[in-house]
Amino acid sequence: MGLLTPLGLGGCGAPTAAAASSGRRRAARPRHCATTHAGAHEPEQGRRPQQPPPTAPTAAGGALLPRGADGPSWWRRCEPCAANGFDLEHVRLLDAAFERATGRGLLQYYGIKGGGGGYGGEDDDDDDGTASLSSSAARRLYEEVPFCLLSHSTPPPPARAEEGGEEPREPLLDYGNQAAQQLFEYAWSELLGTPSRLTAETAREQAEREAFLERVRRDGFVTDYSGVRVARSGRRFEIKSAVVWNLHDPATGALVGQAAAFRDWEALPVAGQ
Repeated sequence: MGLLTPLGLGGCGAPTAAAASSGRRRAARPRHCATTHAGAHEPEQGRRPQQPPPTAPTAAGGALLPRGADGPSWWRRCEPCAANGFDLEHVRLLDAAFERATGRGLLQYYGIKGGGGGYGGEDDDDDDGTASLSSSAARRLYEEVPFCLLSHSTPPPPARAEEGGEEPREPLLDYGNQAAQQLFEYAWSELLGTPSRLTAETAREQAEREAFLERVRRDGFVTDYSGVRVARSGRRFEIKSAVVWNLHDPATGALVGQAAAFRDWEALPVAGQ
């Protein structure tokens, strides 16, 4: 079983060969956003725009509603870093929903020192729980924690549907911390916008995953999920004891995404070996 520990990263955020093959990591190295920051972290790219979400019908079957207010720029935004508060607004959404589901914030749940209300840090506004999650806590959740944290949401439809009808919209990955990037072998820019179904390999595994996510949509969260996943290289592993929970628009309450966190995983043998 692999227990996620600090990252071993190669150039440009890619996992080192040793880290990817062994499931073990070396001590973390600070990583910095390579984007030129002049204008790069305006609200439309650095975080969710503060504007009313568009009116949209309720999706059938409890499906995720599209992120129409954010638009395509949500899947092109800059990697979390000091200049954008380490994607603070989105991480606050993840953490607050996690706390509502489990009774504890992410750092508390996984036993990270200093994971109380506000999670410590010099830039905490107050100490009233995850609503005041600091950028220092967002940085820890992105760079340092020994567990994977990911989320997905559904893009808005195009301005004009293609002739013959609009293609079905599927959830795309919209966040993955460095632990998740290492395990799944995607850099931030590669991870954003990747269909989340591709984290499962075979048609059967994708169907099982979708059935499980439907259970989460119905029940709100699950704390004991295990399932087979695949890295970008084709390396297969089974995640253990994952927590998966729903994400709701704070303004409307609409279901807009889902998130997952897990610390334990087990490498699986390559087919034919």
